[in-house]
Amino acid sequence: MADADVIKKLVAELNKTVGEDSPFMTLGDPDFVRVPDCVSTQVLTVDRALGTPGIPCGRVTSIAGKISHGKTTFTIYLMAEAQRGGGEVVLFDTEHAFDPNWATKLGVNADEVIVSQPPHLEAVLSKTEAVITGLSKAMPDVPHLIVWDSVSETPTMHEVKGDFDEYQVAEHSRILSKAFRKLCSTLDGTKIAWVLVSQLKETVDSFGSWGEPQTTFLAKNAIGYASTIMMEVKRIQTLKIEKTKEDVGIKCEVKVTKNKLAPPFRKGTFNLLFDSGIDTWGAALEVAADAKLVDKKGGGWYEYGERKFQLADWPTVAMETGLWSTLKEGAWKVSTS
Repeated sequence: MADADVIKKLVAELNKTVGEDSPFMTLGDPDFVRVPDCVSTQVLTVDRALGTPGIPCGRVTSIAGKISHGKTTFTIYLMAEAQRGGGEVVLFDTEHAFDPNWATKLGVNADEVIVSQPPHLEAVLSKTEAVITGLSKAMPDVPHLIVWDSVSETPTMHEVKGDFDEYQVAEHSRILSKAFRKLCSTLDGTKIAWVLVSQLKETVDSFGSWGEPQTTFLAKNAIGYASTIMMEVKRIQTLKIEKTKEDVGIKCEVKVTKNKLAPPFRKGTFNLLFDSGIDTWGAALEVAADAKLVDKKGGGWYEYGERKFQLADWPTVAMETGLWSTLKEGAWKVSTS
């Protein structure tokens, strides 16, 4: 094993001769071992699946899902949490379909969200670079969020200016790959989380396991290489009122398909109600029960210490006892097994 003084001397010599643009350091150097700040999803079952307190700042996070599977609503909760922490939220609405009223209902201050609707891919990327640079200089000490909804529906400049029947092979992938090589370096070390939302689409030439169509999304490889975390949001059940059979929501599953910060392929579920959004309290109760902090009794009753309660009383119990703070700070450490 090399002597520590020898390594220190070598690093100093390298920095003196060829370390101007990118200094040398050891892997254990505090300047290299940066644990990124995170923006919580507010859905503790998903934070647990991520194995981190949320999505990381200074990194790219990909959220993909099929139509009406809850990916934009899920992203809105990230926006609200970023604002709650004192950060700025910048939204690139290239679908021209974002609903500010729904976002407001879910806790977002719409008046403080900076929104832009760039006409093409290249414009989004150049504006994103400007936002990263501006935010990191103006407010470097609090986590911020940039949301691009969605990558899949953003045309390239060539598509906007060309004819409808013109086609460039892998144009999105080539442009994004080139941009990520530059922007990921700019993003690194900042307290800005960059979220890319994409639509999952079925491929027409192959099938996945058990006869299910295989899915993909535009520029999946380019986005995948740049992303620290990739998640897929999937609707697994429709929630109905038992008596009337009226659809009132959906049960969603989030699968972490890539994770550079914790073990991947974990899953988290939550209920999304059409009139009120994600049942974050229900997700918190699931984590509390799995962590043995709350005992689940029969007949819909739960027990925490000496307090017995039913589901409707859970938010009050969690807040009054301080259990909510405990869960929010440590839910990501709870085992998913």
